[in-house]
Amino acid sequence: MKEDDFKILTASVEEAGRIKAGKMASSKITEIQPTEVQEVGRNVHISQEARVPNAETVAAMGELEEGKGKSFGSVDELLVDLSTDD
Repeated sequence: MKEDDFKILTASVEEAGRIKAGKMASSKITEIQPTEVQEVGRNVHISQEARVPNAETVAAMGELEEGKGKSFGSVDELLVDLSTDD
C-alpha cells in the first residue's frame, strides 16, 4: 500500500474510533441494504457464494452486536492484533 493511502486509511480508522466512542458525530451515514450488496455482486459477476456472508462472518457480526468484539485504543494496536496468530 502506498504511504499516502495508508495515512488516509489510518486517519479514517482513527476517526471511526472517535465516532464510536461518542467523541464526535459522524458527518455522513450511509445505510447499505443486503440486496444492494447482492446487486453489486451480480453486476461485477461475483459468485452467489461471495455475496452471502459465511457462518464465521455472521457469528462475528453477532458478537459485535452483543458487545463482545475487541476494542483497540489505536490503529497500531489493531494492526498488531491482526498480525498475531490466535
